[in-house]
Amino acid sequence: MDEALLSELIEYIERNDVASVGLGYYGELTLTPGWWRMANSLADRGVQLTCTTNCALPWSNEEVSAFARFTDINISVDTHDADVLKRVRKKLDIKTVVYNHQALRAHCLEAGISGPRVVWSGVLTHYVAPTLVGFVHFAAANAVSTVHFNEVGLYEGAPEHGIALIEITDDSDFVVAAEQVEQAFTVATKLGIALTVAGIERIRARRAAIVEGRWFSLDMALRSSPVAAVMTHNEGNSVPSGYTRACYLPWSSFYFDPKGQVFACCTRGDVMGTARTRRELESVIGNEAYRELRRSLATGVNLDPACATCTIAPLVRVSDFMPAPIRIISRRPWLRRTVKPIATRLGAMWLLGWWRKRKAALASN
Repeated sequence: MDEALLSELIEYIERNDVASVGLGYYGELTLTPGWWRMANSLADRGVQLTCTTNCALPWSNEEVSAFARFTDINISVDTHDADVLKRVRKKLDIKTVVYNHQALRAHCLEAGISGPRVVWSGVLTHYVAPTLVGFVHFAAANAVSTVHFNEVGLYEGAPEHGIALIEITDDSDFVVAAEQVEQAFTVATKLGIALTVAGIERIRARRAAIVEGRWFSLDMALRSSPVAAVMTHNEGNSVPSGYTRACYLPWSSFYFDPKGQVFACCTRGDVMGTARTRRELESVIGNEAYRELRRSLATGVNLDPACATCTIAPLVRVSDFMPAPIRIISRRPWLRRTVKPIATRLGAMWLLGWWRKRKAALASN
C-alpha cells in the first residue's frame, strides 16, 4: 500500500473513531518493509490491532515490540512435525514459529504487560490429521490456549497441499483420520485448550453414516473470494423462507486491499468499490451495492449468493436479526454519516419500528 493511500486510510480511522484494525489476511504483513511503524502509529491512537501472520521470518526487536501492542495475533501453523509442515507450507519452519512466539512472550513478561491473545490456526488436511494430537500437546507446551483448524478450500490456480478429511475416498482411512480428530478434542479438553475444527459436523456425519452403513455424499460450491475463485463444501445453496445469515459485517466493518479495493468481508469476492481518498471510501460504504447487500441480509429476500452459501455465518430468523445492526449503527459514527437511511438516528428508529411490526406479523402467522 503506497504512502498516500495509507495516509488517507489513517485519517479515515482517526476521523471516524474506528476501534479495531486488522493488518494482513491475504498476504503476509511482515513482508512489508517498516510495517511496525504503521502499527505503532495506529496503536498510539488507541486503535486495537489484530493480524494473521505465518511467522516465516524471524521477527526483529522492533517487530516483537510492535506485536506486543496487538490485541489478537493469529499465527498460521498446521503442525509441529517439521517434515509435514514443509509439505503443506514449503517456506515455514516450526523452529522459526516457536522462536517468534517465545520472543513475544519474553518481551511481554519483561515489559510487565499481558500482551496479545495468540491463536494457532491451520488447515486440516489428510497430511496433518495424524499429527493433530501431538500438535495440541505442543501448543500447550508453548502456552497457547486456542487452536483452530479451517477446512480445505480449493483455490483456482493454487497448488494442492493436501485434501480435506471429508474427501478421503477409503472409508477405513477416513475413520482413522476422524478418530484422530476426536482424540485431539479429548486431549484439548484435558489440557484446557479451546480447539475448534471447521467442518467437524460433516466429519462426524460421514463417520456416523459409515458406522450405520449409509451412503454419504456432499456437494462442493464454487465461491468468489478477494484473491481467486474457490471450491468449498456447502450444505445447500438455499436459505429457508423467513431466515437470513447472522452476518453483521456490512454494518460493522470493511476490508481494504493495497489497491484500494473495498470488500464487504474476507470471503466474498465482489468488489464493493475502489477508493483512493477518505471521502471516496465514505462514498463506497454508502453506495448502492452496500445498501443492497444490507437490505438482502436484513430481509432475507434476494439474499446475495455469497451470503446464501456462506459456511461461516449461521442461519437466523429475520425477526431476530435486526436489533444487532441497530446497536452497531448507534455505536459507529462513520455508519451514521455514510449509510442512508440507516445512517441516522431517524433511520435507526425506522428500522426498529419495522422490526417490531415484522416480528408481530410473523408471530401471528
